[in-house]
Amino acid sequence: MNGAFFDQNSPHHLSELDLVVFPFIFIFMFLSGYKEYKLLLLLSQFPWANFIFALPKNVASGKARARPFFVPRKPR
Repeated sequence: MNGAFFDQNSPHHLSELDLVVFPFIFIFMFLSGYKEYKLLLLLSQFPWANFIFALPKNVASGKARARPFFVPRKPR
C-alpha cells in the first residue's frame, strides 16, 4: 500500500465522506444481511461498490434469504 487511497490525484482516492460512511456500511451489512446490503451499495453509487459482484451467485442474486449473521438456523 503506497497511500493511493489518500492521494488526491489517484483514481482510488477516498474522500473524507467515504472514510466516514465506509465503516457504517459494513455495520449495516452484518445487521441486515447481504440482500439489503447489496441494495444499499447500489443506491449509494460509491466507486468502490463494484466488489459486491464478487459475492456468491445465489447471495448476490437475492435467491439466498437474507438473515443476520448472529441468528442461527433452525435445526431440521
